Amino acid sequence: MKNILMISLLGILWITCKTKQNSASGPEQPAMENHQVHDHPDHGLSLNQGAKWKSDVPTLENVKNLQSIVERAVNMQGPTQESYLKTAAELQAGLDKMIRECRMKGPDHDALHLWLEPLIQQVSAFKESKTTEEASANLDLIQKQIHLFADYFEG
Repeated sequence: MKNILMISLLGILWITCKTKQNSASGPEQPAMENHQVHDHPDHGLSLNQGAKWKSDVPTLENVKNLQSIVERAVNMQGPTQESYLKTAAELQAGLDKMIRECRMKGPDHDALHLWLEPLIQQVSAFKESKTTEEASANLDLIQKQIHLFADYFEG
């Protein structure tokens, strides 16, 4: 039930953010119009005509915070299910802050969501991990997703 509520809230935030963007920019156009498409098979994210997408300072700070949380967890000696749950809570708080502070607009914003949506799902799965092995595997996926940010965004 808690996951359904969280996913619903994130969906509402995303729709609200998209609605503000569309009403401010005039008629709706396809988000990736005039952008070279070389989709990554795992997440649909591509470069902006061979260049990295732009991101704002709050986004960069929030991504660095998420990276820091993940690096601490990955380097933890003898992680337990309890320590993984604490890490999951920290990651969720970091994602919530990132979404709350989102001010990006346009195609850069749309690209950010292509990066962010898999991360939200991965953190959700991480929170539901039943064993330390499952949590470790989920944390590895989260780490890979967070590292993709530098491949696709300036900062």
